[in-house]
Amino acid sequence: ALSIISIILTLRFLIETMPKERIQEIKKRREMNGKTSKKRFSYLNRLVVLRLNELLLFAIAFNMIFSTFALVLNLRYGLDIGMIGIFTTFAGFNMILFGGILMKPLTKRFGEKVLLLFSLSIAYVCFISYPFLNEAWLLFVYVIPFMFMQIVLRTIIFTNLSKGVEEDEQGVVSGWASNMFSISQIISPIIGYWYLD
Repeated sequence: ALSIISIILTLRFLIETMPKERIQEIKKRREMNGKTSKKRFSYLNRLVVLRLNELLLFAIAFNMIFSTFALVLNLRYGLDIGMIGIFTTFAGFNMILFGGILMKPLTKRFGEKVLLLFSLSIAYVCFISYPFLNEAWLLFVYVIPFMFMQIVLRTIIFTNLSKGVEEDEQGVVSGWASNMFSISQIISPIIGYWYLD
């Protein structure tokens, strides 16, 4: 329900957060370069639509597994609420480690393309191996590459999405990206629990 409310509010009330002076400067620069003012949905070019779909599919896949972790930990492995909390905290710690600390140095060292290919390889292994984790401790090992893959892919998709639009359209595209995550939060648990059933 909250995801649906988020989508409605974003579509209805999303405004550009860029300062008005900056927007005027960009408009003047466009006019000087002979570019006319843009139509309402001009930012939805082929690349942006492709990236938004890519983001939606990625978010559905990630949320499908992550939203079912607690149920799997309880029903399959018999872990109690305390251990599920420890597992979730460990997963969150890995997200902070990879996203907040390691992402920038890794991108500088290896580049986006290498990280993308490496993360897609990890994603393939993670999604194939998930049903075959037969002991609880394996999930603690599994969550490390899973979170790494999730952080890297999300960051690269967001970066490429923002490169596909002009500077005064960043806020609108970020709103659409948030909508993709909200849609995935609606769809993913349904698919995940149906699959587990």
